[in-house]
Amino acid sequence: MEEKQLAVQAGEIGPDGFPTLTVVVDGCWAKRSYRNNYSSLSGAAAIVGFRTKKVIYMGVRNRYCMVCSRAAAANEQAGRHCCSKNWHGSSSSMEANIIQEGFMNSVAMYGIKYTKIIGDGDSNVYKTILDSRPYDALQVEKLECKNHLFRNFCLKLKDLVKDSKVGPIILRKCLGKIFFV
Repeated sequence: MEEKQLAVQAGEIGPDGFPTLTVVVDGCWAKRSYRNNYSSLSGAAAIVGFRTKKVIYMGVRNRYCMVCSRAAAANEQAGRHCCSKNWHGSSSSMEANIIQEGFMNSVAMYGIKYTKIIGDGDSNVYKTILDSRPYDALQVEKLECKNHLFRNFCLKLKDLVKDSKVGPIILRKCLGKIFFV
């Protein structure tokens, strides 16, 4: 509600009367890996207000339930329990699904619309939001997070340094010394 109030004070109201917010979105997986392994059994994502830095929406997805798994291993039917498994898709699609859910529920939950998102370079999240059209005619705008942009730039430079087909070894070594000491 604080984020909504600040948007109203700033005059950020859409043509339909709903306050429009800029939010930061990101997700994480229980298994930590960068760019090579996307098989985590659990993931979480959050939508955070840009002004207040407070969590507006959060979700968790689990592809695993201990009770169900033990019952399956024993070739038995799982007894009555509070099952934690709430996801059957891929691990890499957990983040996009949670963020999409937050966008789809923003009007009903808070009477707000997220018009700008700041996020990492994950185009899957933005594409999922665009495809779901949470606000009919309103187009959500994506802004790149400068920290993620810089990290991705550095990763590309590291790849260049390691790639023998890119250029002379002397230049690649020089680049490696400057950035990756």
